[in-house]
Amino acid sequence: MSRLVLFRRVSPNRYGWRIPARPLLSWVVLLATAAPALTAASTGGATERAQYFFDHRHLVPGFTLLAWSTLAVFRPTAPVDESALALWCQVNVELGDDSPQKADKEHYYRLAVAAAETLRTIYPDDAAGHFWWAAAHGDYALAQGIPEALLALPSVVHEMEHAVALDSSFPLPYAILGIVYRELPSVAGGDWARSKRYFEAGLGRAPDFTLLRLELARLDIKEGLYGSARDQLDRLLGTEHPYFESAFVLNDRPAAESLLTQIRGK
Repeated sequence: MSRLVLFRRVSPNRYGWRIPARPLLSWVVLLATAAPALTAASTGGATERAQYFFDHRHLVPGFTLLAWSTLAVFRPTAPVDESALALWCQVNVELGDDSPQKADKEHYYRLAVAAAETLRTIYPDDAAGHFWWAAAHGDYALAQGIPEALLALPSVVHEMEHAVALDSSFPLPYAILGIVYRELPSVAGGDWARSKRYFEAGLGRAPDFTLLRLELARLDIKEGLYGSARDQLDRLLGTEHPYFESAFVLNDRPAAESLLTQIRGK
């Protein structure tokens, strides 16, 4: 379910954000719902507040948009701040992923690509810049269609692997690389053994990163290893302190429960 549930018709403003055409009622409802979290986050800076909203988006519908608007307003005062750029990339990729309309997806992905390009240029040794450039570039290409996605794939894989080389403790690239090598046909470079190595390497560094367990379970299911898949899914559901709690609640836990139902009895 899209987290843009409070909004219907949207239009761009001067920050490039697609805001509600009837914003007053929507924001009254949103702010009333979010009031406790707004109070809790008010003592930090703009980036800290935005991070709070994004990290707690599973608690309040619309927090992703609040994270976006907080950054959109305050980023011009610190346009090359490293942490703000990385979070801006992440929030825009999330909104792009959640947007049902192609135009909205492309809009958010372009913003993420531009910010990631700045991040990896100014901070070339920051793995996050290379990762978010690859993630946003790949998502934007996929929104254009399969041919465009295939053309973008070599640069996406290169940047993901470069991010791993820069910081082997950064778990996000392992998940994406594992997915890529799992989903590609063998004639195009797909390699299930390589995919598994990436998933397992990522889990060795971040065992509570539940997306890695979910995607490793999907690989096990493709290989017919249902017992191993169930073990991964059970461990995912038993995670007490997920690496990304919002992603765990909103995405990984429901997907794991669905997969367990699908492979029951196998």
